Amino acid sequence: MVDDQQFARIVSQALNDSITAVQPIGVAYGSNRVYKIETASGQRYVVKQPKQVRESFSPFWQQLDKIFGINSTTQITALQDVAACLQKQPIVPVPQVIHVEPHDSLLDAPYGVVTYLEGTGHEPDEFPAEEELHYQLGQYVGYLHTQSYSGYGNVLMERLQPKTDFLPTVVESMRRTLKTFWGDQAELHNYLDELASTIETNAIFSTANLIMVDISANQFVYDNNRIAGVVDLDAYVIGPREWELSILEMGITKPTAFQQGYECYTVLPTFAPFRAFYRLWSYFNEPDHGYDAEHFAQFMQHAIHFA
Repeated sequence: MVDDQQFARIVSQALNDSITAVQPIGVAYGSNRVYKIETASGQRYVVKQPKQVRESFSPFWQQLDKIFGINSTTQITALQDVAACLQKQPIVPVPQVIHVEPHDSLLDAPYGVVTYLEGTGHEPDEFPAEEELHYQLGQYVGYLHTQSYSGYGNVLMERLQPKTDFLPTVVESMRRTLKTFWGDQAELHNYLDELASTIETNAIFSTANLIMVDISANQFVYDNNRIAGVVDLDAYVIGPREWELSILEMGITKPTAFQQGYECYTVLPTFAPFRAFYRLWSYFNEPDHGYDAEHFAQFMQHAIHFA
């Protein structure tokens, strides 16, 4: 594996612009190597390269690959298409994709270069508690939920997977994750079996839209009471809006403002039919926390904002 300075030289050659400063950003435990770079021509970019080891230990990325076909390669090669879709909305700034390198003989993983967006990061999953910010977030998500697709998958697919395949595919992926990471937890296996036997596709999948399946506050940057940009495009896929809304509910802190912004474009659905399914999926992605019945119950009931 090349070190940071070697990586910078490779990126410099791809950009045909000398790099004058390299600053690692993000968190050490993240699934990507991320750098802010400055060039001799005065440009500032963000370079992101997936860590190859993540597919072997991360239930989140394993499931994204099984369900949507998103892995360390397609994540990078989809950057241009994801950004182009997001740039159609006028509410939240989106970085420009400058370079995508799906394969370099000196590197063990692809990488992408995007423009640097000014703003302040926010590490917790919960969004800052400003009404204006939540209203803007609601507008951003609501606008994207009006742009419908014919099925689910990733933006590179010429033909999306049919909606009828979604529920069995996700349930099978969840069962595989349970077996791998939670094999001895009979309570979780029973919970999933009961949920899978009673839920219907229509309850968890109304329309297919461009969604961020792990949406949280740390994937945006901020300027006072406003969102200054979306900076994490890794996990944008085409899938049910209910998935994104379920994850969002656990992170928003001003639900009324969010709903008002969202309903500038479309009506917020009733959450009760789909909440448990997607929260369970989310819970399965944190096996390091172990299983405790009380903690599980609290997780499933945390931050219930909508009917």
